[in-house]
Amino acid sequence: MNLKSRWVPLLIWFVRALLAFSYFYKHDPELIERRLRRKKKVRERKFIMKLVYVTYVSSSTLSSHGVALLLYLRARRL
Repeated sequence: MNLKSRWVPLLIWFVRALLAFSYFYKHDPELIERRLRRKKKVRERKFIMKLVYVTYVSSSTLSSHGVALLLYLRARRL
């Protein structure tokens, strides 16, 4: 897997988020203002961050093990 193919999903996500933001900024700026003014509870925010952290770590670990397994299987065939 080359380096460019690893950046493609991140680029797609960034462009999609930028397009969504620009659409709502043009058509419904009040929505953006409401979202920025909305205050979440600290407890709720901590729970969400823990959930994001667990999801990120587990997906990173599983994907790295998957790549290692594929490389191992490819080496065994040779």
